[in-house]
Amino acid sequence: MNDDEINFQTETQALHNIIEEAAGRRIMEANGVPCTVDRDGCVSIQEEMMAQPLRPRFNVILRSVSDLLHTIGAESAELGEEIVGRGYASLSGGHPRLQWIFDAWGPEGKLWGDMSAVLEPVRSKRFRAWEGSAGTWLAQTEFADFLEDHFDDIIGDNASKLLSISRNLEATSTSKFTSSQRPEIGDATLHWETETSTGDIVIPQEFQVGFPIFEHTDPYKLNLSLKLRVREGQARFMFKIKNIDQVILDILNDWIAQLDKAGRHFVIGAA
Repeated sequence: MNDDEINFQTETQALHNIIEEAAGRRIMEANGVPCTVDRDGCVSIQEEMMAQPLRPRFNVILRSVSDLLHTIGAESAELGEEIVGRGYASLSGGHPRLQWIFDAWGPEGKLWGDMSAVLEPVRSKRFRAWEGSAGTWLAQTEFADFLEDHFDDIIGDNASKLLSISRNLEATSTSKFTSSQRPEIGDATLHWETETSTGDIVIPQEFQVGFPIFEHTDPYKLNLSLKLRVREGQARFMFKIKNIDQVILDILNDWIAQLDKAGRHFVIGAA
C-alpha cells in the first residue's frame, strides 16, 4: 500500500469518526446558552455558537462605601482595562442606593450589564428607635422612659434639660396637669399639681440628637421639634425629626463625592 492510499484511509477514518461523534450528540439550549449533549448525557457549552461569549453574572450587595470601593477595584482588575464601568445613584423613600455596573461598556460598545455591585445601606438601630417613635403621641411615662433609654443620643444645650424632664415626669406620674404655655419662641411651661403641692416643668420646643443614620457610617446631627398636649389632667408628648430628608441627601452626596475622588464617577439615575 503506497503513501497516497494510507493518507486516504487515514482521512476517511477521521471523517468517519467525526460523523459518528456528531451523530451521537444533540444540540440544545439551556437558559439561552447553546449546548451539545453526548450519548452519556454530558453537556458541553458551545461558545462558538453564541452571539456573545459567556460572562459571569453577579449582583453583590454591600453596606459601606469602603466595601463598595474595594469591590469595584478588585472586580475591575479581574475584568481588565478594556471594560469600562458605570455608576448610578438614586434616592427613594429615604433609602439611598448606589450601583456600579462593571461590564457596562467594552471595545465593541455596550455589553450585557450582568455584573454589578450595589450599596444599599441599613438604617442603624439608634436611628430606627427615634424614627419609629417620631410623629406619635406618647403618654407621660412613655416619653419619660424613652428619654431615659436614649439619653446618650441627645446632644446640645438641651440635653441636660431633657434629662431633668425625664426625671420630673417620673416623679409627677400621679400628678394632675392643669395647663401648658407655649410661646412662639423659647421653652414651654407645663404646670402640674397634687393635693399638697404644685410645680412647673420647662419643655424645650426643639432639641438635637446625634448618631450614625446608617450602619458603618459617621454620626450625623438631627434636629427635632417637641410638642406637648394637656387633656383631662394628662400630658402627652410628640417629637418630629425636622431635617431627616436633607441629612440623607447630604449623606448620599458625600458618598458620591468620596467615590468621585477615588476615580469612580456616579451619576444621579437608575440603570
